[in-house]
Amino acid sequence: MLQKGCVMENYFSYNLQNLLKKNNISQRALAEELRISNTAISRYIKGENEPSVSLLLALKENYNINIDEFLTKKIEISDVQNKSATILFNDNYDQKFIGNFLIYYYNTGFYKGKVDSLAYNTLKYGVLSIYKNSSKNKAVAAMLLFKSRTDAENYKLKLDKMSGCEIEEEIKQNEDYYTGTIEFNFTQIFISISNEKHNDKGLIILNNPPTDKKYIGGLGTINSVSRARELMPCVQFVILSKYILNKSEGELYSLLSLSVSDINVKSETEKLINLFKNLYVYTENNEDMFLEEYQKVKIVENCLENLMKELIDANVFRYAKISNSEDDDFYRLIKEEKIK
Repeated sequence: MLQKGCVMENYFSYNLQNLLKKNNISQRALAEELRISNTAISRYIKGENEPSVSLLLALKENYNINIDEFLTKKIEISDVQNKSATILFNDNYDQKFIGNFLIYYYNTGFYKGKVDSLAYNTLKYGVLSIYKNSSKNKAVAAMLLFKSRTDAENYKLKLDKMSGCEIEEEIKQNEDYYTGTIEFNFTQIFISISNEKHNDKGLIILNNPPTDKKYIGGLGTINSVSRARELMPCVQFVILSKYILNKSEGELYSLLSLSVSDINVKSETEKLINLFKNLYVYTENNEDMFLEEYQKVKIVENCLENLMKELIDANVFRYAKISNSEDDDFYRLIKEEKIK
């Protein structure tokens, strides 16, 4: 029964997205039309909630959908009835992302396995500007990286006083600037950046908040090439903020080093307890099992090393994901700076 529900949910999510595209309607507009919250629409699109009977009837009433087909098969855009015509991603939608953002990220110049534990050595800063291109009148991106946090913050404040055309001219006066494009869908923002001088490219992916309000930043990932003696593919977390974050280097360092939550170490703990019992309880009562102290230490070291490798392999070195709750935490953190 559970499996059937999951399949239905996936079909519904797919078909709901196609309905929005076909009718050129935004999530917010659909939510208002169906008299439900924008958050609810977002959850339906992400496949987090199953549709209610009242929602299905409302979609049938407003968009003449076939409920059975909407739940049991993928319906392509050409098959969805068009009954309304508000604009989804119109020419002004990218206005939501226009602005100058500070970038906080880790220094990838260290050799693999030799990362510095000091925050001021590890953190790097930059400014990403999203503005309307003077010739094509569409949102584009430009980015500059800085050696110090103060330089990045001052440059960001300088750009805030300029218009789009002025920003474009200002950034291009720097030899090491990156240019890029911005694309978006219902749930994500994709910013592709490149630097011809260094033959360097990167892709920043962020969550697209289900709101029409101006984008103020969030937590994302960047896929790039490490800046070091040996160039290597690199993925890391990155913070974008429209406001200067009043946080110390240590706090920013911790914010970027997202850890895996809810790691269960019960099994590993039991193994260690049993090992200590065998080494320091049973062996003392059994002369045939006598071990020198250095031998016991070596056995414990080997056990800990193996357990750590298993934990790391199981929880860290597979993929890194940004949950909605983590992104919401960063949104609130950035919003607090706006209020100050």
